[in-house]
Amino acid sequence: MGPSQGPSAPVQRSAPQRRSAPQLLERPAPIQKALRRQAMLGDKVEQLQTTVAQQQKQIETLTTQLREQAAQIEKVSAQVELIKPAPRVVENR
Repeated sequence: MGPSQGPSAPVQRSAPQRRSAPQLLERPAPIQKALRRQAMLGDKVEQLQTTVAQQQKQIETLTTQLREQAAQIEKVSAQVELIKPAPRVVENR
């Protein structure tokens, strides 16, 4: 057997180096600022989504109330028409 055909020795690989917690937190200031801004924007988006959901419910409630009031107005208008006296013809002499 030649040198290229012989059994090969196992290749030892070093374990991936893990960063310690302080190293993970030690980021450049612009990146920290960007991450804080991203978190703040995420919070703002959640607040806005909650506000939109509340406003949609309020719009639905108001729309329902408006339809009910329109129906009541139609009903009262119909009753007024029934009560209204018929027009009189007056003769001028």
